[in-house]
Amino acid sequence: IRATRAIAATQDGAVFAGQGFVGVTTAANPQPRFFANGDDYIQHMAVSSDGKLLVLGSVESDLYVWELH
Repeated sequence: IRATRAIAATQDGAVFAGQGFVGVTTAANPQPRFFANGDDYIQHMAVSSDGKLLVLGSVESDLYVWELH
C-alpha cells in the first residue's frame, strides 16, 4: 500500500497523491479514481480557484499540470 503524501480539496471532492499515483474523489462518486504518475514522489499540489486545473510538484522538482474533469 502506498502512502498519501499530498492532498487538496476541490469544489466537490478531493485530490490526493503519493509515489506513482494520483487519486480523485467527488461527492457524486466517492469511490476514488486512481491514475499512474510514474515513480515520482508527489509532495505538493494545488487546485486552481475554478477547479479545472491541478498542479503537482514532485520531490525531484518536476511540475505536472492536469486538467480535472
